[in-house]
Amino acid sequence: MQELVKAFEQIQALYNLNDSQFAKSLGFDPSLICRMKKGDQEPSSEFLAALVAKYPELKLQVMNYLESRGAERKQSDGKSV
Repeated sequence: MQELVKAFEQIQALYNLNDSQFAKSLGFDPSLICRMKKGDQEPSSEFLAALVAKYPELKLQVMNYLESRGAERKQSDGKSV
């Protein structure tokens, strides 16, 4: 998750966007960005889709995030068996 947050912070810096402007550019509430940066909330599929649609340069980071999230789920599923 931290790598994804770093990636969208770089986009914010590149486009000179604060958290509120960034969230609004994606069609989301600004508080969501703050919660993700704190690690209190994972991004939804809708957020990730909007992120890639608006900022296609983040596609690789989003794919890496999804891959790592899938690997974490597989590990937790294996432990519960």
